[in-house]
Amino acid sequence: MVDNANASDGLKITYRSMCLDGTTLKDTNVCEGIRVGDEVQFEVTLEATHCVEKRDFVIRIGPSGLDETLIVNVKVLCDCECEQEDRIVENSEDCHGGDMVCGVCRCKDGNVGRYCECNRPGMSTAALNEKCKRTNESAICEGRGVCNCGRCECNPRQNPEEQISGEFCECDNFNCPRHDRKICAEHGECNCGQCICAPGWTGRACECPISQDSCMSANGKICNGKGECICGRCRCFDGPDGNRYSGAKCEICPTCPTKCIEYKPCVMCQQWGTGPYDEERCEECPFKVIPVEELPVLNDTTACQFVDPADDCTFYYLYYYDEATDNATVWVREHKDCPPPVPVLAIVLGVIAGIVILGIILLLVWKLLTVLHDRAEYAKFNNERLMAKWDTNENPIYKQATTTFRNPVYVGNKNKGL
Repeated sequence: MVDNANASDGLKITYRSMCLDGTTLKDTNVCEGIRVGDEVQFEVTLEATHCVEKRDFVIRIGPSGLDETLIVNVKVLCDCECEQEDRIVENSEDCHGGDMVCGVCRCKDGNVGRYCECNRPGMSTAALNEKCKRTNESAICEGRGVCNCGRCECNPRQNPEEQISGEFCECDNFNCPRHDRKICAEHGECNCGQCICAPGWTGRACECPISQDSCMSANGKICNGKGECICGRCRCFDGPDGNRYSGAKCEICPTCPTKCIEYKPCVMCQQWGTGPYDEERCEECPFKVIPVEELPVLNDTTACQFVDPADDCTFYYLYYYDEATDNATVWVREHKDCPPPVPVLAIVLGVIAGIVILGIILLLVWKLLTVLHDRAEYAKFNNERLMAKWDTNENPIYKQATTTFRNPVYVGNKNKGL
């Protein structure tokens, strides 16, 4: 790119270009290897270095070798009303002895800073501000404080318990991980975005107790021996037999076989004297049943029901198994649920009545069909009779009963007349 800025005293022009690589802007005004259709990007900065008598400029910027230019009209403002001598406040207290010009402090005697409050000979305010940046791209004091003589003074918070700290105001005590909406779960302190947990607690938000007491089962095993304690809670796993455990301490196993079948013979022999166990075997049962009118509603118990083949009645019982002591408590309902007796006589009479009624219905249907068929045949006969046409000729083989013969020589009646 070329321009006529050199002919304009008091102006300085700089270029930053993104050439064909198209990744970053570089301090250059030359891009090579450009062909028709290629696109490049230029960033142009105009700066008034000092004031001259001429205040209006026309800058022409364009690619070398092409008759195309960008015309920029520049007007340099050198004088401000607030810079007049009668408006300058000299030795202002707000500027620590400097001059107040247009609301901005003009420092003296080597002082620098926004209010000339810093005695740093040879340094500028911009240089001091750079000392308040953690990186070149960072904001001054991370945008949470002010730079005072090259040092950050962090802003106070409305909540006095919340504090911003750090060399560049990069730390605080209110932006740490939370658990249940509580900073560090109230089990630690927030230090520069990280929780420092109190003794006995761990985790990113100090939400996990180190102790495993909350995972201890009644049998003295962690998570009933069917899981692992993570962050104060049991994480159950699948057993080697494919059973799945759940519950606060992995004590629930819906797919595990219950002790209902195991306790069934003892319940039958003790309560009703039935089942496969004889009297001697029944005495060896590890528990004694507790007969009740109705089964109680208790936690951590298992309900069972079976049909007694001796009478086809259903019986119910409830057991509680204590794994710590390996003892069982069994409650059995005193009465069974038996099906009502089968009414044999009613069934037989019903079958007979059904057969008789079915026979009558079949006879009626047969009779109805017969009547309908006869009526149809009779109607057909009448139609044929009415439509018939009979010949009137005599039967050729028919002979009448009397025959008359005349005697040609008989003249009896004629002679009498003579």
